[in-house]
Amino acid sequence: MGSIPVMLCGKNPTMASNFSDAMKPEYDVVHVCHSLEAFKTEIPALVNRTSPPKPSSGMGSNNDQAAHDYQVPKAIVVGKGFSEDEIKEMQSIESLKGKVVWLLPDTGKFTWGMIGKAVVTGGTALPGVIAERAKKCLESNGMVAGKERDGDDVGGGEESKVWYF
Repeated sequence: MGSIPVMLCGKNPTMASNFSDAMKPEYDVVHVCHSLEAFKTEIPALVNRTSPPKPSSGMGSNNDQAAHDYQVPKAIVVGKGFSEDEIKEMQSIESLKGKVVWLLPDTGKFTWGMIGKAVVTGGTALPGVIAERAKKCLESNGMVAGKERDGDDVGGGEESKVWYF
C-alpha cells in the first residue's frame, strides 16, 4: 500500500524537513508551505488541480514531480508557528472547504513524556514527537493506508473536518 499524501504548513524549514522524514513511511508530505502567502497561492491550485505550482519551499515529494503527477493532500497539518488568525484565513478559502481534513495543534495533548523527550534532546526530537502525535491523530480517525478516506468523505462535505493533535 502506498503512503497517504498530506501537506505541512510549517514556518521552520529544518523542523519541516525533520517532520516530513518522521511521517514516513505511512504518510508522504507532498507539499510544504512556510507562509500564509505561499499557502494561499499554492494550495487551492493543488487541491483543485488547477495549474498547481511547485512548492515555493522546495520541500515535499511533489517538488520532484511534473505538475500532472502531483499528489493532492488528503490532510493539511498546521504547525504551531501559524497564528489563529492565519489558520482561520487558510480555512476560509472557499475552494478548499470539504476537500481536506485539517490537523491543528493542541498543546494540551502534549504529554510530560513528550516534553521531556524534546528537552533532553535539546529540541532535536521535537519534530519526531510532533509527527508521532499527527500520525496517531490520523490513524485514530481512520486515515490509514488501504482505508484512507477519499472523495467527499475526506473533508466532511460542506465544511472541512478539523482534528486536533
